[in-house]
Amino acid sequence: QPQNASTTSGALISNNIVDGASEQRWLLMPVGAGYYALINLLSGKALDVTLASTANGAAIQQFDYLGYPNQQWQIFLVDSTHVGVVNRNSGSVLDVVNRSTANGALVQQWAPLGAANQLWSLSPVVYYNIVNRNSGAGLDIPGGATANGTIIQQWQLNGTPQQLWLLVPNGAGYYAIVSVLTGKVLDNTQGSAADGNPIQEYQFLGNANQEWSFQPTAAGYLVIGNQTTAKVLDVTGSSTANGARIQQYSFVNGLNQQWTVVPVQ
Repeated sequence: QPQNASTTSGALISNNIVDGASEQRWLLMPVGAGYYALINLLSGKALDVTLASTANGAAIQQFDYLGYPNQQWQIFLVDSTHVGVVNRNSGSVLDVVNRSTANGALVQQWAPLGAANQLWSLSPVVYYNIVNRNSGAGLDIPGGATANGTIIQQWQLNGTPQQLWLLVPNGAGYYAIVSVLTGKVLDNTQGSAADGNPIQEYQFLGNANQEWSFQPTAAGYLVIGNQTTAKVLDVTGSSTANGARIQQYSFVNGLNQQWTVVPVQ
């Protein structure tokens, strides 16, 4: 976790007793070629090797995601319960300094040795359905497609992974909305400000057109607004049909612009 639950870039990463707090939760965001950005659920910052060092002992910090190889990681299975986490830039792995078992021990990178202080376990976080007030249908990726540019639709809830989402804060009041199935995020296509612009899934880039706010209504629903445009998620034509396209639109307080976020696990 970031030391002292910090949300600032440059905060060092420490190894702490698990308590379920959001600063100990990380999202694995696919960035291609089998690598992931590890995004902290409290700060929205990415796991990063300080100064892109390739040296043993280089400190691990959190930092704004910039897409550099020192922020990209590969997860490999070591045994039935443990994984190693290797940095794309250096080829070194996450390692607890001096094999310490103390609460708050710092994390560094080190050449892989297979030692216990280089082994980690992963536990799942909470998934959500995002359900429209007007239709009762949820945000859905058509056919479970994994391609960048796939337009998001609504579909009656059916328990499939293409309807499950994670919410990842950026530390400034906005969230990435991440597909559990594909690892892609909700994206306002080409950052357009036009009413009716379709919402797609796209590889996480950390852009403002991939970040969303959740504002409550008086009736207890949520309006989901894009950071770039301040337009909101909207079901085209107030349709209640399966397959209706999700777009952005100026807020008019329509029922088709109001949502609930329902935890699944």
